[in-house]
Amino acid sequence: SCNLQRLDGPVNGNGKIVQELEGLFTGAGWEVIKVLWGSEWDKLFAKDTSGKLTQLMMEVVDGDYLTFKSKNGAYIREHFFGRYPETAGLVADMTDDEIWALRRGAHDSEKLYAAYAKAQNVTKPVVILAHQVKGYKIPEAESKNTAHQSKKMSYESLKGFRDFFELAAEKAGVSYNTARRWKREAEARGDNWDKVRDANTMASGKVEDVARGMLTAFVLYFENTMDEIKRTEALPVSEKAKLIQGLGDSYSKMVASSKRLLPEVSEMATAIKTITMFGDYIQANKPELINEFADLLEGFGKTLDKEFKA
Repeated sequence: SCNLQRLDGPVNGNGKIVQELEGLFTGAGWEVIKVLWGSEWDKLFAKDTSGKLTQLMMEVVDGDYLTFKSKNGAYIREHFFGRYPETAGLVADMTDDEIWALRRGAHDSEKLYAAYAKAQNVTKPVVILAHQVKGYKIPEAESKNTAHQSKKMSYESLKGFRDFFELAAEKAGVSYNTARRWKREAEARGDNWDKVRDANTMASGKVEDVARGMLTAFVLYFENTMDEIKRTEALPVSEKAKLIQGLGDSYSKMVASSKRLLPEVSEMATAIKTITMFGDYIQANKPELINEFADLLEGFGKTLDKEFKA
C-alpha cells in the first residue's frame, strides 16, 4: 500500500516511493504489478495522444500528489493538469467535481481484482504496489498529515464517510437483499457491522449528539426502506412485509437506546408505533393491500424528517 505518508510527513516528498519499491523488488527477482490509477483515468489515457499525461505523471513527485488530494478539483486542474496545454485540454470538458473523483488505483476494486488475477499466473514471487490515499473519504483526514494523530472521528466525518459509501453502493447497484446477505456473511465471520458503527458514533462526542445521530440514522433508514419498496417493482409481497416489519425492529432498538436522552424520541415513538401496528394489522388481515400501504407511506419519511430531525 503506497499511501505516500508516514508518521511525520511524506514518505518521499521529493521522490517517488513506488519507483523505489519497484527497483528493490525487481532487483530481488520479484514480479512487480502496479495499480496506480483508477478506472476513471482510462478515458484520459486513451485521449492522451501526445504522451504528455504519462510524462506529467512521471514528473510529479509524491509530495505534490499528497497535496493534490488534500485540496479540491479546481486546485488539481490548475496545479496538475494545468502544467501543460495538452494535459489541460484533456480535462477541459470535465467539471471540478469530476476531476476530484479521479481515484488512485488502490481505491478501485476492479483494478485491484485484475492485479490479483494477473498475479495468479506468475511463477515467481509477486508484489502489488497500489497507489493509495491515507484517510480516504474521511473529510478531516484525507491525505492530511494529521491522519496519524486522529484518535476518533467527529460527527461530521462520520456522516461524510457514511454518505460516500452509501452513495457508492447505490451507484454500484447494490440491492437491499445483497447488502443484507453481505451483512449476514460478515456476522458469520465474526464481524459485527452494527457494533463498529456504534463504536465510531460513540467516539464522536457528546451523548446528546450521539442520541440525535441515532434518531437521524433511523429517519434515513425509514426513507431508504420506502425507496427500496418503491424502486423494486418485482419485490414479492412477503419481502415488502419484511422490510416494513424491519422498521418496527429498528424503531424498538432506537427507542430503547435513546428515549431517556431526547424529548423528541418519545413523540416519534408514538408515531412509529402507530405505523408499525397498522402495518402488522394489514399483513395479518389484508396482505393484498400491502402495496397500497407502501404507496400511502411514500413521502411520510420527509414528514418525519421535518418533524423530528435533529
